Amino acid sequence: MFINKFIHAADLHLGFKYKNKTLGSRSDERKNELFITFERLINYANENKIDLIIISGDFFERDALTYTETKHLMSIIDTYYGNIVLSCGNHDFYSDDYLFNNFTKNLHVFKTNSFERIDIADNVAIYGASWLNEHDNGFDTNKINLDKNKFNIASLHGDLSDGKYKIDIEPLLASGFDYIALGHIHKKGQVADKTFYAGSLEPLDFGELGEHGFYEVDTLSGDAKFVPFALREFIIKEIIIKEDDEFLDIITKFDELIDKDKNFYRIILKGSISADLNINKIINLVKDKFYYLETINNLSERVSVSNEIYQKILEKAKNYPDEIRQDAINIALKAMQSTERYYED
Repeated sequence: MFINKFIHAADLHLGFKYKNKTLGSRSDERKNELFITFERLINYANENKIDLIIISGDFFERDALTYTETKHLMSIIDTYYGNIVLSCGNHDFYSDDYLFNNFTKNLHVFKTNSFERIDIADNVAIYGASWLNEHDNGFDTNKINLDKNKFNIASLHGDLSDGKYKIDIEPLLASGFDYIALGHIHKKGQVADKTFYAGSLEPLDFGELGEHGFYEVDTLSGDAKFVPFALREFIIKEIIIKEDDEFLDIITKFDELIDKDKNFYRIILKGSISADLNINKIINLVKDKFYYLETINNLSERVSVSNEIYQKILEKAKNYPDEIRQDAINIALKAMQSTERYYED
């Protein structure tokens, strides 16, 4: 068999549980979408005749994946005509138990923390190692004598920065691998020569912004193309409200946000709003236009009183300690505003 292309994916975290319903009513739906996207990935590989998928760790959540979910996962893998190679991470570390012993024949798993080689094609050799527990990878990466007649791939899970997840890829770079597939960091990108983090296939929370998907790698040219694939994005946006913005102006600022009916939005409200406008009522009016919306209210309330009253408040405030003076001024301004409005009516 000759492999022209392969997929590099990582950090699917199948079975991931949103503790305390982090995403509210969307938590269970989002958990299911992780499986849906894995199935979409298999369908993509089948339709595009891609013979190999490399998953660089954290394929699933070992401590959360249920028996039913495990059976569902295996049924998805069964639909793939090609081969999957897995180097386990700290969330799906390898051990000789039912979880791995019951996987399908076309899922090949590195079973030690020492570098092994898997040959599943005439032109491709895959090297890798797995975590054997969740605390320490114990990897011993040394320079490897590669068969230069093959396209040589290395797959590992870990962090290039110092810490308990650190991995050393310098020996791999010195070995001359054609592609180094990494997992653990949930942000895609090239980090060294021919070395890529695939990022998480689907973002899990607001710590994972931007595009998510996988790399499609051509074994003839060596080119790695990122394929955006996630069903949804997590997006953080600021909405700046100006002092002269009226009710409809603020509604329009929400309406102008794109793809709000399919993505997770966190809106940070900044600026100044008239005391006559209730921002919570505005949010309630627009929230049904969003698939998911949470807001952080950093607005200051605009207070309008006569200059004479304002100067009197400032004069009185001079008698207050520094640490509470501004709070006292704000309270007085709000109180005077409501009094003025009462008499104007």
